Amino acid sequence: MQEILSKKDIGERIRNLRLAQDLSQLQVADILHLSRSNYSQIELGNQYPSFNTLHSLARYFSCSYEWLLHGSQTDLIPFKEKPTGTKTIPQLLANPVNVYDQQGRSKILLVPLSHQQYYIHKHSSQKFLNTLESVDFPAAIEDGTIYRAFKAAEELPDLNVHKNDILLAKHINTYAKVHINQVYILITRKEIKTCLLTSINHFQSTLSCTSQTDKQVFTVPFGDVLEIWEGTGKYTAKLGPVIGELEKTLKNFTEALQRLEGEITALKSVPPLC
Repeated sequence: MQEILSKKDIGERIRNLRLAQDLSQLQVADILHLSRSNYSQIELGNQYPSFNTLHSLARYFSCSYEWLLHGSQTDLIPFKEKPTGTKTIPQLLANPVNVYDQQGRSKILLVPLSHQQYYIHKHSSQKFLNTLESVDFPAAIEDGTIYRAFKAAEELPDLNVHKNDILLAKHINTYAKVHINQVYILITRKEIKTCLLTSINHFQSTLSCTSQTDKQVFTVPFGDVLEIWEGTGKYTAKLGPVIGELEKTLKNFTEALQRLEGEITALKSVPPLC
């Protein structure tokens, strides 16, 4: 009986954490890489969570492993309470609309500079997304992951990004998967920003990023973020001019070689002096 009560106590603490963050069972199950039915059995107290599950829960909800197992008489919810009247912001982001080709494969949609403001307001519109062109990237694509391609709007030398580069990025659906020192494309309510993440504050629900050569850091509240895309590759606009210069150099070299061959042929045709 004690074993059953222990399971139920653990499940109840986990359930209280979920409800305090205004999350659904499906959202938490996705964070833990569990099926919804498996996760619900943990909340109901019908099975123990694994060590990995407990560790992920403790990290995500900023509580201790021991608290999840044994609880506390004084700490009913083991994280900082927000001031009265403030709204708890979920740590999950809605999945973007996926667009498929005729073979049922997920398309990599390209968001050009001319459509980026439209994308902010219509990013969840199937009709709008169907108007975007798709691109193919010769890069590793993870199964079951949604990708987008974005045209870079500015020169970001510190990030090795040039204006008009095409940036390939995969969708991130939870702040638990966001990592510092990684390049992200943030879709906010006002703009699309390519930046390097410098820190993440789960208590204050903010991201700190930089994208300028002067290392100026700017802060983005979770509540302003519509989508997060993690950079995985790019096609650089700088390749065009470089290839053009190489072609010009090769052409000049070929012409010089042809002139040299002509001079050698002419020398061979000259009769010997004696």
